[in-house]
This record gives sequence, C-alpha cells and structure tokens, in this order.
Amino acid sequence: MWFIALLSLSVISTLLWYKTRSHNKYRFDILALISGSAATMFFVDAVYRYLNDGVFIEATADSISLSLVLVLFVVIFWFTMLITRRPRF
Repeated sequence: MWFIALLSLSVISTLLWYKTRSHNKYRFDILALISGSAATMFFVDAVYRYLNDGVFIEATADSISLSLVLVLFVVIFWFTMLITRRPRF
C-alpha cells in the first residue's frame, strides 16, 4: 500500500513541477525526486515480498497508517528543504 501512496505523490509532484517549471518557486522537482526514489525503493521491496510470500500489496490498517506516515515524512522533508535552502537568483 505504501508503494501506491508514494507513487501517487510522485506522479502528482511531477505534474505540478511540469506545470510550474518556468518559475519553480516551490521546487516540486525535489519533491518528485524524493518521492520517486522512495517509490522505487518500495517497489523493489514489494517485488521481493511477492517472490517470497506471494503478496504484492497489503491493505491492512498498519500498511495504510505507514503509508500516511511515509507521505507525511516526505512532505515534511521537502518543506524543510524548501525553508532552509536559499533561492539562487
């Protein structure tokens, strides 16, 4: 489930970056890179779990809460980078 949540965030942030790439004030490219990399990592984990246990996506309450925590952590990390980095003019 967390793979789907991070992949969704990655697609949304990539589309937002594509729409705002001319002024790029909010640095959606960084958010797309972080969430896309995490989604790739969890895709590899899901494939490994499928090969061992036969389950690709879990839809339990624990996996849904972990998905929310992961998305929240990625957004907080991006927001922190947005605040601490100086814009280059």
